[in-house]
Amino acid sequence: MKRTMLLTEQRNEIIEKYKSGRLIISLATEYGVQRGTIRRILNKANVVKHDHRFVQRVYTLNETRFKEPLGPEDLYWIGFLLADGNLYNRRGHEFIIQVGLAEIDSSHLEKFKSFLETDRPIQHYLSNKSYPAAKISINSKPIFENLQSLGLQPRKSFDANIREDIAQNLDFWRGVIDGDGSYHNHYNGTSISVILSKSMSLHFVKFIKNKYGYDVRATPHSMSPHMIMCYIQNLTVIHRLIKDMFYEGCVCLDRKQKLANELLLKQYKDTDVMGRSCEKRNARLRKV
Repeated sequence: MKRTMLLTEQRNEIIEKYKSGRLIISLATEYGVQRGTIRRILNKANVVKHDHRFVQRVYTLNETRFKEPLGPEDLYWIGFLLADGNLYNRRGHEFIIQVGLAEIDSSHLEKFKSFLETDRPIQHYLSNKSYPAAKISINSKPIFENLQSLGLQPRKSFDANIREDIAQNLDFWRGVIDGDGSYHNHYNGTSISVILSKSMSLHFVKFIKNKYGYDVRATPHSMSPHMIMCYIQNLTVIHRLIKDMFYEGCVCLDRKQKLANELLLKQYKDTDVMGRSCEKRNARLRKV
C-alpha cells in the first residue's frame, strides 16, 4: 500500500475530529491511512482515548434501557435476550448486543428497535445459505453493562445468574418462553415447554411452584446435556399461566401469542382414560 504523508494541518484536523467523537476507523478511511497511523498521531498529541459511551453515533439509541428501576418491557426483553440474544465483548466486537430470528419473526425485531428507540436497520440474510433470517446488532457499553449487572453474560447459556426478583416476574418469563419456549397442542396432549440452563431451570421450577403449586417436569435435553427441558402439562395451570402472562398492551412475539391463544380453547376430553366424566374439570377450567 502506498504510504500517505499527512500535512500538519491534516494531523490537527484528525485530532479535533477525534475529540468531537469520530472513530479511528472512520478517520483512517477518510484520510487514506492505516488505523495505526491515526493512533500514533493521537498518542503523540497525548489525546485521551474515547469512552465508548460518548462516541459519536451513526444511529440513534436510548442508552438508559435496562437501567433501574426496571419496567415491564425491560423485564420482557431481559428474558428474551437470555433466550434468543447474544452478548459479545472481544477485540473488534466490544459491547455488542445481537438478536437474530427467523425471517417469519422479523417484525419482533421492530418491537426491539422501538423499545431501544433506535433507527439502526435490521439485516436480512440467509442463515446457513438457505434459511431466511433477520438480525439486529447494537453497540453500547452502557446497555451492555446494565445487562451484565442484571445477570446476562456473553456465555449466557452457562453463566447467566439472574436476580431472584427478576426470576419471579411474569413479564420476564413471557420473554424467555417467547425466545426458547413452545406451546404444544397435540391430539394426545397439551403442554408448554422451555429450554433452560440448569441454574435457570431451578428458577423456573421455583416460580411455577410458588405461583401455581405445580411441579414442573424437568429432564436433560437429549441433544445438549448441559440444558434442561422443562414441561408444564396440567391444562388448568397452562390456562392460568397464559392468562397471567398475556395482558392488553404487553409486548410479545405475535406468533407465540397466537399459539398460546389456541391453547386457551383447549379443554379436557369428555372422559379420561378411566372412562370418568371430565365435565367438572372443564367447568373449573372455564372459571380460570
